[in-house]
Amino acid sequence: MSEISPREAQGQLFAAFEAYWTPLYPDVPIAWPNSAFDPQELSPGLEDAWVRVFTTGFTDQGHVPLSGSVETNYFQETGRFTIETYVRQGRGTGQVNDLAYAAQGFMDGARVADVIFNNRTGAQHVGSDGAWYQVIQAADWVYFTNRVAP
Repeated sequence: MSEISPREAQGQLFAAFEAYWTPLYPDVPIAWPNSAFDPQELSPGLEDAWVRVFTTGFTDQGHVPLSGSVETNYFQETGRFTIETYVRQGRGTGQVNDLAYAAQGFMDGARVADVIFNNRTGAQHVGSDGAWYQVIQAADWVYFTNRVAP
């Protein structure tokens, strides 16, 4: 059970992903939610890949009762953690597969800030939008809190 809010857990999850990703791929930037990022500004030949990371479900509103009575109820938060991997069109699938497998490695059996991943998808090749080739990796997450019913 966690003492921190779901929003704080999300921040710790993003920090953990950055700490995992940056040593592996220091030249592959991360596009974070609610942060400015324009892939058109990446330099061809220098920055030929990038990843977008986002979550759903991390909210300090609403929660799902897990066990106990109304007075002693524990709650679980649930959602989805998604990593979209992009490689410049024409670079082949080898690089995008390597990046997707690295993204998969972060979610396999991970527990960060009391967030537990499960039901990870396989690499889903979305294909090209003309400029970038995209692969998506995602996993469900569950987060247990010790707060009680309001």
